[in-house]
Amino acid sequence: MNKILPILKVLLLEFIVSMILLLVIAFVMYKSGMGQGTARILILGVYLISTFLGGMIIGKAQKSRRLIWGATAGILYLLVLLIVSVIVDSGLTGENNIILSVVCCILGGCLGGMSS
Repeated sequence: MNKILPILKVLLLEFIVSMILLLVIAFVMYKSGMGQGTARILILGVYLISTFLGGMIIGKAQKSRRLIWGATAGILYLLVLLIVSVIVDSGLTGENNIILSVVCCILGGCLGGMSS
């Protein structure tokens, strides 16, 4: 139980950071008329930033095997995103950048864990 609680806290933090950054992107899109292609790139950046922060925090909390803990934070973030996507969209048909999303989430978590 003592290993699960920090991961859940980090996962919650990752999604709070994601929501804030996505709101900023939505506001910028509304004001500037930014295209969807640019928005997709920025969303991948949000995944990277959120999982990087999560990996950094969990790496500092665990103090050993930081890379593994960072990757775990990224994978769990990705799994929650995929589950929500399946529930909301009834499938993954709308996700064109699924491979890039996987890479950004895991890479962000690993880099965060290593830098902690």
